[in-house]
Amino acid sequence: MIGAAAAAFLNLVRVAALALAREDSWAAFLGFVAGLRVNIHFSDLNAAGSYFAMTLFVAIGLVRDARALAIPCAALIAGGLWMSGSRTALAAAAILAIAWVMRTLWRGQHRRLALAGLTVLMAASVVLWVYYPRDRNAAAAVAFQIRASLAKGALEMARAEPLFG
Repeated sequence: MIGAAAAAFLNLVRVAALALAREDSWAAFLGFVAGLRVNIHFSDLNAAGSYFAMTLFVAIGLVRDARALAIPCAALIAGGLWMSGSRTALAAAAILAIAWVMRTLWRGQHRRLALAGLTVLMAASVVLWVYYPRDRNAAAAVAFQIRASLAKGALEMARAEPLFG
């Protein structure tokens, strides 16, 4: 959890350094956070998003036992998840969070708090879906074409050699 928070923090520092080189640093920083996909450790932004999504739930799980450490780490990791720009990781994190809150509701634990949390999560998910920057994942069509081509090749290999592909 601490390693993921540190990785997210370094991504945030990189964005801040880019913004400080601009004339209106604060506006540039906000624009970069909203629209730039960043991960300084390796180039696969979707893998970074998955990493941050998984460690986010570790941090959330530790809030009860180590609140002073887990809450800032969870906030940084959530920021790292956002800056990765991985829509799949963002959606998976939202779905898991909603499922966890619904499980809490189902078990009858802290019903009012869980219902409030569910409402906030659903609203946040809708807001993210509606206001997610459309041009942030401009290469999505190309990525889809590449994946479709790979899937077609895999199916052709399986048809030609069903046992070993």
